[in-house]
Amino acid sequence: MKLLLTGFEKFGDLPLNPSELVVQALKGQALHVAVLPTVYDEAGKRIVQLIDRYLPEAVLMTGVAEKRTEINLERFALNVDDAEKPDNSGAQRAGLHIDPEGPTARRTKVRLAPIRDALLAKGMPAVISNHAGVFVCNHTYYCALARRTPALFVHLPMVSDAWPTERMAEAVQVVIGGMAQQLAPAPTKR
Repeated sequence: MKLLLTGFEKFGDLPLNPSELVVQALKGQALHVAVLPTVYDEAGKRIVQLIDRYLPEAVLMTGVAEKRTEINLERFALNVDDAEKPDNSGAQRAGLHIDPEGPTARRTKVRLAPIRDALLAKGMPAVISNHAGVFVCNHTYYCALARRTPALFVHLPMVSDAWPTERMAEAVQVVIGGMAQQLAPAPTKR
């Protein structure tokens, strides 16, 4: 499967962003990978440019949800930027539409339950989350979901004893496998 995999640079007072570490760990696996800036408009434009440039069969975006303890498969992206913290350019947004002409929310076409179940079967805590928040992760997801390419956003927990980088990279590989299985052409009947 021709996949575009993205993560984000660190932001705010976080010492690191596990999504950046995971993307770097998976870089050599014939995937198109990119680390996006944690800046609303730049990240949104960049994801669209990457999709248009590489024409992937699927897009898997990752980010960090520092207070979560499981892998979060995001169902929706909301048409709003509304975070209390500023992005890396210092921009702080309150209730702004990402696309004034766009729908209130966009939903992934990827079936989440089979991917969640595959993660759980490997002993990796995972949940389906109903939206990707209202910070740069959500902004980028909303922009990506406007394209025809199937896209999914996954929030990762912070690096910890329970979630070392290697385990998160393995979890992302499970997600990639689940997406590949869904996108594989149906076998032809003879």
